[in-house]
Amino acid sequence: MQRSQWSWSVRRDAAHCQYAAQPTPDRPDGAIIATTAPDRWTGEPVRVLDLTP
Repeated sequence: MQRSQWSWSVRRDAAHCQYAAQPTPDRPDGAIIATTAPDRWTGEPVRVLDLTP
């Protein structure tokens, strides 16, 4: 994958995660994003589960 494609894919994936983590009627607190890069979510309105070993 070329760098420009990789960069676009990362932004799209992050946007999808943030959208999917939003509160819903069946998940009023929203979902938790499990990640090994918790710093990437600093300042974002999501809950993060740090999977860093």
